[in-house]
Amino acid sequence: MKLRNPLEANDWDIATFLKLIASLQLSVWLILGLDTVGVHIPILRELLVLIYLLFVPGVILLRILRFHELNVIETMFYTVGLSVVTSILTGLFINTVYVNGLTQTPIALVPFIATISVIVVALCFLCYRRDRDYARSTTFDVRVALSPLALSLLLLPFVSVFGAWLFNVQGTSVGTAVVLLAVSALILACGFTRWVPKQYYPLVIGAVALALLLRNALITNELWGFDIQYEHYVAQTVVSNGFWGAPAILDRNIMNLNSMLSIAMLAPLLSIATGLSVAWILKLIFPLLFAIVPIGLYRLYESKHRLKLLFSACFSSL
Repeated sequence: MKLRNPLEANDWDIATFLKLIASLQLSVWLILGLDTVGVHIPILRELLVLIYLLFVPGVILLRILRFHELNVIETMFYTVGLSVVTSILTGLFINTVYVNGLTQTPIALVPFIATISVIVVALCFLCYRRDRDYARSTTFDVRVALSPLALSLLLLPFVSVFGAWLFNVQGTSVGTAVVLLAVSALILACGFTRWVPKQYYPLVIGAVALALLLRNALITNELWGFDIQYEHYVAQTVVSNGFWGAPAILDRNIMNLNSMLSIAMLAPLLSIATGLSVAWILKLIFPLLFAIVPIGLYRLYESKHRLKLLFSACFSSL
């Protein structure tokens, strides 16, 4: 059984593509509207808004730039990257422009969602003008995605989360030890045997990266580490003030982090839009973004090195 591949939506015919974008746009408006009147559906707002912010702007820009027939990994990497840049630039725009007569707290839900929605609609019009004639069939085999090996690999991050939960609740590190042993065995199996086919290497890298990052981030209910405390302070200050400006505390670490848009702009915007706290953005969403990096590195050097050597080298980015 084959279905359209949403990770290659930039290759769809323009009518189907715009229907997908419109569906996501309307869904975000609806779920935020329901949340405003007190009807909160658990997880749905967070999931829909994240998909919208990390997928929609980027995939439209790919069509505007006429980037087609890319590998699934390349499409995912470019889509997320362009979407992140679009969100950051949108935040910079509203932070700079809206304070001049519109609002003193531009970094808030309504200004951000309204502006990013207008940008998405404008990009859709530009996309239609530039790329309405391109269409290519893109499908994926459900049987491959639901194969025992693929499901086992996708289970690894969930086991990592469960192991972290066990440690937080019962103080046992059994789950964490199982994850680390499974990761070690998986890397050895890929490096020295043919048990895992090469086409599954990107999935292995992504699953292992996500499992290790989530284990490290969720091993405690609190934020732990050195820099992350400053990162949380900077991002939370922007959320609380509704504005990004010079930090109140003239500490070198805070001043440096306040100039990093991933911390001072992206984290607050994701927190405001999804309804998640800044702490959970840093503990959960940022690791999801970081897990894409080793997959991108694998794809970048895939044709230039031996696959097994490259497979092992990708984990150095973690």
